[in-house]
This record gives sequence, structure tokens and C-alpha cells, in this order.
Amino acid sequence: MMIKKTKTMLSVSILLCCFAWAAPSAESLKTTIDDRQSVEVTVYANGSRGLIKELRNVTLPAGRGELQFMDVASRIVPTTVHVRPLTYAEDFVILEQNYEYDLISYDRLMEKYIGKDIQIIEFSDYRDSRRVVDAMLMSRNDGDEVFKINDAIYLGHPGIRVVPKIPGNLISRPTLSWIYRNRIAREYQLEVTYMTGGMHWSADYVLFLDESGEGGSELAGWVTLENQSGASYEDARMTLVAGTTRDGLYVYDLADPTTIKHNQTKQVRLMEAQGLAVEKEYLVTSLLIRGRERVDGAARQRVMTYLRFRNTKDNNLGDPLPSGKVMIYTADESGRRQFIGGDSIAHIPRDENIRLRAGEAFDIVAERTQISHQLRRPNGAETEWMIALRNRKNDEDVTVRVQENTFSGQWEIRQSTHRYTRVDARTLRFDVTVASGQEVIIRYTIRTE
Repeated sequence: MMIKKTKTMLSVSILLCCFAWAAPSAESLKTTIDDRQSVEVTVYANGSRGLIKELRNVTLPAGRGELQFMDVASRIVPTTVHVRPLTYAEDFVILEQNYEYDLISYDRLMEKYIGKDIQIIEFSDYRDSRRVVDAMLMSRNDGDEVFKINDAIYLGHPGIRVVPKIPGNLISRPTLSWIYRNRIAREYQLEVTYMTGGMHWSADYVLFLDESGEGGSELAGWVTLENQSGASYEDARMTLVAGTTRDGLYVYDLADPTTIKHNQTKQVRLMEAQGLAVEKEYLVTSLLIRGRERVDGAARQRVMTYLRFRNTKDNNLGDPLPSGKVMIYTADESGRRQFIGGDSIAHIPRDENIRLRAGEAFDIVAERTQISHQLRRPNGAETEWMIALRNRKNDEDVTVRVQENTFSGQWEIRQSTHRYTRVDARTLRFDVTVASGQEVIIRYTIRTE
């Protein structure tokens, strides 16, 4: 008998423990932004998306209960939510997850009170007196409301609508709701991760070109963050991602935490470098030399200015640079900064070259003349070109790159006044130094097949 009694008592004890583990908690708990310990935000340049990861400390009673995780983004993607306890993980289980987004608004409140009694407060024309009218909201369609007041039907009614209370299924802000089971009452550190829409970033740069040759050029980079996710993130560690999984992702971590509020556009310093060595490049490109056209007279050509510098530590740079727009400034004769052009860059890894198009050079002149043209059977031709380069700069020698593009991959230079480089099967290039105030003439004959 003693043995049976002991077994019975042991069985009862086990049942009681199981009941305590499964017993529901009557209280619905809430955790707000005040419980947040840290937040990390990853913003993607493509797709207007953000990845949010935050830590909150939450004290939970033992048993089964509901936890409302408030102050989340209103544009959250519910299927991406993941929650895990970083402490005592074996004692805490999430059984059910809901995303509550039926927010309090005038329209939603009126919809909830169709067929129910409300009050309407009427004010006099001078708002020095008022009258309270009891009414039943009979219907509401596209904002048009029908009321029953006493025994009459009113198609609309002036005044302020007053409802007795807010229905329980309407909430003031988006909320994640979890049904949990907790073995022991204690404080947990919860890590919650989710994706949200409404977040974007882009990079912009300002290059100040120092043409005096004294202090070097300067480059400043800024990140523009846009947050329309429906939540604010205070002192967040920011990570920026560009590219796609197919083409490769570029990840940039901002050095300092920042706060970005809902419906805010913010610029954050990305980088700043001084004393950059920047080289100027002047480029003349031809039209395609098809070999069969006859061009009469001299033709003026645009000479474009390019800026080139290396993304290296020796050049006071050296970190990967995100793609973005670059605004270029230089100082005029009085020292004032003037805008001279703009370009964009792709992602620039460390130790690579950066090349920017800075606009047209008006003090360097290029003029092209076709000297001779002879057709050759069956589809070829032999053409002599003359390209005059004139440097109108004061006290500055320049190097001009003349890039000739051939239509045919079969070509040869029969004679030339200057050395050239065969860039590829369809391109040749001359690099010519032109002294200040001087003119240099390139003449060459090309045979194409």
C-alpha cells in the first residue's frame, strides 16, 4: 500500500507540473520601444526594403500567455518575422504569431459603429453653445453617412461624432502578438528580426577640384536615408547593401550609430578625403570610320574633360565606395567655388581607378579634316585624316587623347606622324602633348577592309 500511495502521489505531482506548464496566463503583456536595448537596421538600395533586428528585455510570468510586441514598422512583412530568446531558450516557446494592423482611424471607427448608437455634438455658428444629439449610424458608404435621429432619417448631419469607446479589435499602432508558453517566471532577452518596406538609401559625392597644385583635391561622400516604414529607429547601427544576389552584394557599415525617424529623409556622412591627387584627361573621339564615306571640309569636334584618381590609401582613400552621383566643383579666378559638371560612379572597390566625366573643355580645340579618300575593292578603302589640336590655355601644357573607332576589325595604319596604340580590334589611340598656345597636327592614313 505504501508503494502504491507513493506512485499515486508521484503521478499527481507530475500532472500538477504539466498543468502549471500549460496553464494559461490571464494577463496580456505589452513590450514597447522603452524596452528596446539595441537596434540594427540594414537598408537595401534595391527594392525599397529594410531588415530590422532589435533586442528587448521582457519579464514574463510562468505559463501560457500573450505578449504584444509594439512599435514595429507598419509596412512589416509578417512572414519574415523571427523571434528567439538569447537567454533561457529552453524555457520559452512561441506557439502562435499574429500581426495586428487594424489601426484606429475615423473611417474604421465609423465602420465599427454601423447599427449602433453614437452622439453628435452640434455647435452654434459662433461656437458659443452646443447641443448633444443621440443618433444611430444606419449606414456609411464612401464617406456618406445615414443617421436615425428620433424617428427621422438624416442623410448626413453636421457636428462632431462621439463614440462611447474604442472597439477592442482596433489598435493605436501596428503590433506583433505572440501566444507563448513559459516554464519559469523570469526576464528574457528577445531578439526579433523582420523585413519591412519603405526604406531606401543612395550615395552622393562632392568633389572639389584643386587646380592650383597646392593642397590637393577633396572628396566628400554622403548617404541619403529615407524611412517610410512606419517606425523610428533610435541610435541604430546602420548597414547599407547594394547590388543583387545574382550580380553580387556590396555591404557598407556606417561608422557611427544614427537615429532615423519615420517619414524622415536624412543625410549621414559616409567618408571624407583631402589631398587627393587627381589627373585630368582630355579626350577626342571620332565617329565610326566606315571607310566608304567622303567627308568634305574641316569639322570641329568636342573635347571632353575627364578626371581620374585612384581609390588607394596612398591617395588618402582606400575604402570601397558605393555607386552614386558625383557633383564636381572648382575655384574660379576669385577663389569662389563653381559647379563644372557631374557624373556617376559604379561600386568602386579599393585600389581601383575612378574616372569622371567633367564636361566639355572650351579652351582646347579639335578640328578634323579628311585629306584623301580612295575606295578599294571589294569593300575596302584607304583614307588619310588630319586632326588639328590647339591649346588655348594660359601657361598649361595638356595631353590630349584622340580615340579613333574603326567600323571594320580588319585595318592597318599605312603611315602616321605620331605613335599610336592599338586598343582593341576596332580602336586605335593617339596620346599627344600640346604646349600652351600651340597647335599639334596629327596625320595618318588608314586602310580598312
